[in-house]
Amino acid sequence: ILYTKLVKMGELSLEKLIELMSVNPAKRFSLESGIAQGKPANLTVIDLNEEYEIKSESFLSKGRATPFEGMKVFGRVKMTFAKGNLVYKDKE
Repeated sequence: ILYTKLVKMGELSLEKLIELMSVNPAKRFSLESGIAQGKPANLTVIDLNEEYEIKSESFLSKGRATPFEGMKVFGRVKMTFAKGNLVYKDKE
């Protein structure tokens, strides 16, 4: 939603959104961030060009309540790695 409403609409650069949503929180909570050779990967692969509709029935969590139901957004998550392990892969 933030990518669609802020970056795609020209309100914020992608770099600034990454800083605000990833880099700064990692600094605030003293977490390692970034990608470095020899370190386990903690990252998410996102297809920024893929548009999709938010449907709560597709959520992996038990929580289904969302004010964004039916909204069309860009940026589908394709894979997530935690500590170097693939923990999520989009089935499409």
